[in-house]
Amino acid sequence: MDANLKQDLQGGSPLVFGAIEIVLPADTVRLSTGLPVTIEGQPFTPKHTVYGSLGRVEGIEDGIGDTVPAPTVEMLTGSDAGIVNLSTAAAQGSRVRLWFGSINRVSGLAVGIQQVFTGILDTAELDPHATGKSLKLQLLTTLALALEPKDHRRCSDSFHQSVWPGERGMRRRSDLRRKFAWRTNQPGAKYTYSSDGSATSGRTPGGRGRISI
Repeated sequence: MDANLKQDLQGGSPLVFGAIEIVLPADTVRLSTGLPVTIEGQPFTPKHTVYGSLGRVEGIEDGIGDTVPAPTVEMLTGSDAGIVNLSTAAAQGSRVRLWFGSINRVSGLAVGIQQVFTGILDTAELDPHATGKSLKLQLLTTLALALEPKDHRRCSDSFHQSVWPGERGMRRRSDLRRKFAWRTNQPGAKYTYSSDGSATSGRTPGGRGRISI
């Protein structure tokens, strides 16, 4: 933690704030809670005419094992345009950063700032039960993407052309349905002998034959 922020939090009644930056394809959203603040030379304001204000932030925590943090952010959007810009398909994957800090009550300047999250925007969901235009943003880290199953990725002509449009090298391949090892050694042969002397063949990992009785 930032040393100045830690010292201020240990004092009496610190004035804390949260801040968010969302780098959209055609715009950048920078919002803070409470008071305006400057982070990395950029101004963050409590309210924006299009994107409204920053609401609740939940799920900021350390990942353990094969779990990764996936925080949610509530945006109290100020207009329909803000909802569209944050929820459009083009916004998915936009970089998002979150900060936590404290402000000096006399000068109004940030005493200490700690970046608590960096990742991407995954999905945006409009809350129909909210009194205003509340938009729930689901955030992910790049590590979370690496842990997701890639069921759509197949050794096929359709997926190949979805990545390299017009490249038809797999169009006439006849062996694409055959299972084969990927990123590992091709499994070797396995022979199993039963008590009556009959033998069956199969496969075993590691590229070596094995005999079991």
